[in-house]
Amino acid sequence: MIIYRHMLKNYKKFIINTFNDKKISLIKEIRGRGLMIGFVIDHEKFNLTKKTDQNPSIYIVNELAKNGLLTVPAGPDVIRWLPPLNVQKSEVKEAIQIMISTLDKEAK
Repeated sequence: MIIYRHMLKNYKKFIINTFNDKKISLIKEIRGRGLMIGFVIDHEKFNLTKKTDQNPSIYIVNELAKNGLLTVPAGPDVIRWLPPLNVQKSEVKEAIQIMISTLDKEAK
């Protein structure tokens, strides 16, 4: 159990560091517990780039699903990512790449 918790902690640090390094303009904050991670969308920046009546979280969750990543909205401005407990690091990397490419595309 201790090894497993250490692995989850490392995955979470890896995810947060990757997003901080990429400086995704639509992400205002990243928060979470374990691997349940919430990506807070900057509502103002989203509204400047998209002409839609949907909440930012719903719009982006739909775009992520089109690109092969299942997430859920957690309020109007938060995207929740909750991978299975047996997730592999390669799957985490793939999910991060899908999320980054989708958010970069939506920021333009």
